[in-house]
Amino acid sequence: MKAKEKRKPKTILAGIDIGSSRVRVLLEDEGLVFDEPCVLAVDRKGQCLAIGEQAWQMRGLSDDEVRVIRPLENNVVNFPALDTFLEQLCLDTGIFRMFKKTVIALSYPTMLSSQDVQVLKEHLIHLGAEKVYFDQEILFSALGSRIDLYAPVASGIMNIGHENCEIAVYAKGQLIEKSGFSMNGQAVSRQITGWFHDQKRLLVSEETVESIKENLGGFIPVRRPKAMEIRGISLDTHNLESAVIDENQIAQVLEPILEQWAIWITAFLEALDPSDRQDIIMRGIVACGGCLKLRGLASSLSNLCGLPIYCTDEPSLTVIQGLSSLLQKAEL
Repeated sequence: MKAKEKRKPKTILAGIDIGSSRVRVLLEDEGLVFDEPCVLAVDRKGQCLAIGEQAWQMRGLSDDEVRVIRPLENNVVNFPALDTFLEQLCLDTGIFRMFKKTVIALSYPTMLSSQDVQVLKEHLIHLGAEKVYFDQEILFSALGSRIDLYAPVASGIMNIGHENCEIAVYAKGQLIEKSGFSMNGQAVSRQITGWFHDQKRLLVSEETVESIKENLGGFIPVRRPKAMEIRGISLDTHNLESAVIDENQIAQVLEPILEQWAIWITAFLEALDPSDRQDIIMRGIVACGGCLKLRGLASSLSNLCGLPIYCTDEPSLTVIQGLSSLLQKAEL
């Protein structure tokens, strides 16, 4: 007897995590299908040439014929560029297909207003979505971290990413309190760039700073620190020169930002209702976002704030995991 073939789902479930730095797309039957920079390249007529990594690599070609654009930058939304990006994204990832319905869960950064998101929703429906569920990153961070939002006690979630920095408390299915802060991943990059400018008299590229964060970034000094040779443009000679920096130097460079985060978290806790504050102090805060990949951030904040702070297993993917969780529970 011939075995039954597995029937392909009639509905495509897609999660889109829109961030100012990166965009991620999850298809429930395929997994993560897009995890690339939030940039697009357009020609003189505004036609899309590429998005994501391919567009990022075209920056050196930027001239009158090719422009590389960030749709979300410095808390400003370029809607024509974002619409073009999303349209090409949907095409490249196969979100919309013949004879199938598509349901989308959309996570958006706090820079977008409710009106902005409504415009995005209408655009996605125009492109072919049957339904669009949407909310801010912090909710999907909570879902992705598997916090029980309906527990009778307060639960804390924190997300520190490239341009977002938020903390929130949920209880009994309700958002109790939320706070945002300016010390995000961009602030970390500026701190490192400024240190090279002031201490080494070097102008370093964005790619170099990202490499430093990835390889040396952390907050806890170690006995045998890793080191890197960094190349940049000398502010004195205007020539390409190099300097060596190690993990312990970076930890010292980032210490002021660590202290600012601790002050922000402590102030947030002190403003909570006493019973909620006690719950959070006892149960701790779950943290995610790209900055949590910096070595020792969760434990350092825990020591400074006097409460447990736990990092999710995949801090950069916690939001997309929250989108997946919502899609699995959605009534289709």
